[in-house]
Amino acid sequence: MLNLSTAGCRGSSEEVIHRDAFPRVLIDVPGFLAPIQVDRAIIRWSSGNEFGLEFVGLSFDDQQRLHGLILAIKASQASRNPSPR
Repeated sequence: MLNLSTAGCRGSSEEVIHRDAFPRVLIDVPGFLAPIQVDRAIIRWSSGNEFGLEFVGLSFDDQQRLHGLILAIKASQASRNPSPR
């Protein structure tokens, strides 16, 4: 999983992923008691082994958990790459 956002992500797979498929996605995060569950996603594009997913079926609780995860990732990246002064 690459470029994760609250709306979706870019991913890669060893399998061929077909556009307009509707997969269920589990995002297993170290430290979380349960994976973030996307009940329905849409493959919006695919090229080679990469694809773009739009998350369209996510419970409110999982939306909140995903939002918190993204904030934590951004904070971690900011602390590793402080902006020049």
